[in-house]
Amino acid sequence: MTYSRMVLRGAMDKLISDGAQAELSDHVKDVLRALCIDDWHSEAHYQHQNFAEHRCRHIKKNVEWLMNLRNCPPEVWLLALQHVCGIMNHTAEKSLGNRPPLQILEGHTIDISILLYFLFWDIVYVSREAF
Repeated sequence: MTYSRMVLRGAMDKLISDGAQAELSDHVKDVLRALCIDDWHSEAHYQHQNFAEHRCRHIKKNVEWLMNLRNCPPEVWLLALQHVCGIMNHTAEKSLGNRPPLQILEGHTIDISILLYFLFWDIVYVSREAF
């Protein structure tokens, strides 16, 4: 994601964490206060309270499945991770009323045509001639 796209989307409403010390520092608290951002911490040893934990496991399983399916070398795990996250951002979620997260975020229907043309780790031929 480019910096300009992050600026257009603004700051978050709430910082949800598991109570890690880095997220509880005085500097973080000052920034949250200055930007009027709430913070919420799950209880220790109750990971089920943090919905991001479940989402991360889902992403990890999808990345492993994709890399095995496409027979990718282990060095491309980050590319596979970005691809899976991109697909998930374009895919409808039941919790969002069967709409994709990007549609909720940007407020318009998302174009998925590029996702239909290519698969991850496809060989793509490009002409070297100048147009």
